[in-house]
Amino acid sequence: MINIKSPIAIIFIFFISGFHLKAQIDINTSLFRARKELFEGNEKGAIQRLNLIIKIKPNHYRAYFFRGIAKYELQDYTGAIEDFSSVIR
Repeated sequence: MINIKSPIAIIFIFFISGFHLKAQIDINTSLFRARKELFEGNEKGAIQRLNLIIKIKPNHYRAYFFRGIAKYELQDYTGAIEDFSSVIR
């Protein structure tokens, strides 16, 4: 039987439980950084960040809006229309 009070047991439990944790991102910070990249002309970088936000929160309308702007700037008009339509829905 493992003694829960021992430091080795605590480290072992922490180590094992670490495999089940998912990485978390701060949505607001990521959105801010994506907007900054977008306005600095790094549309592809902004799209990558926005894709991550959308993957985590599929109904985040602001992420679709800014991704639509980035796609428009890259002349991906079909993709921009799809993202703007998602904002409206």
